[in-house]
Amino acid sequence: VRQAGLILKGVYDLLDSLAFPRSGMHDALNIMPTKENWGSDDEYTRAQLGFGGVKSFGKNTFSGYLEWGDELSGKNDLPVYDAFNLGGPGRLSGLNLDQLTGSHYNLATLSYYRQYASLPSQIGRGLYMGFSLEAGRINDPFMVDPWQWVTSGAIFWGADTVLGAAYIGYGFSSLNQSTMYLVIGPRF
Repeated sequence: VRQAGLILKGVYDLLDSLAFPRSGMHDALNIMPTKENWGSDDEYTRAQLGFGGVKSFGKNTFSGYLEWGDELSGKNDLPVYDAFNLGGPGRLSGLNLDQLTGSHYNLATLSYYRQYASLPSQIGRGLYMGFSLEAGRINDPFMVDPWQWVTSGAIFWGADTVLGAAYIGYGFSSLNQSTMYLVIGPRF
């Protein structure tokens, strides 16, 4: 597949930590038009916008994030290799990783976590436990009702170590599906 186009990306990040932020905000914009007369096999415009914030009260932290993605050139379709995905931790946690795909989507996530222990500085920062609530929709043609809202939630345990973040969790969804997951690396 040949793809030729432009990419416009912008990130505004004031989070105090990548793994388990305690304060700040994170905004991101990504727009990519491709053109056949530039040599691309497909012509479309893919746009994605996300914004969120984090606020702590003592050892308790609340995090909210909203995302939107769409195909803007009017074709209402994206190539399979560049479609939007939902599913997995923090992105409809009760579903498998990238289980749903489509050309436009909405996602809202609210998370709470509490630092219940500190780690020695040689090992990391802390141990956390929490939960997340998520709602999203995507025009996946394989869904019974594409563009229906899917709700999901998760409970998780995490550690912020010098080697990176680690999460173990259990997610469940309104599609009568649940999953357990292990994530090593940042969530944002």
